[in-house]
Amino acid sequence: MKAVLSVGFAVLCAIGLSQTPPAQVTKEKLAKLKTTYESAKAASTKKPKDAKLKKAYEEAALGYGLGCMYGDLPPREKYVSALRYLRETVKINPKNKVAKEQISMIESIYKQMGRPIPKTD
Repeated sequence: MKAVLSVGFAVLCAIGLSQTPPAQVTKEKLAKLKTTYESAKAASTKKPKDAKLKKAYEEAALGYGLGCMYGDLPPREKYVSALRYLRETVKINPKNKVAKEQISMIESIYKQMGRPIPKTD
């Protein structure tokens, strides 16, 4: 499980959590983020009271959400996918500042365009 935590942290660093936008995430990196997310979610689901697994799941969901946002995906796909995983991150940890900020940014983009904010539940 340490590998999942390490990979999750490395992924977050690699795609960037600073105020500057991260470099575009390639399809290969996005596939790795998805695999990490799925593994972390499965592990956390098996042991929901394990704090380390929950944190790994949170980081993986955030990493995958950010990966979708900055990934090599068409705009109609990237924002809906990003919202889904960022909202999942907030469900795991309602205090996750990065996820909340990114959700707010995506929602404001939809509002500025006069489009409805996608439902992801």
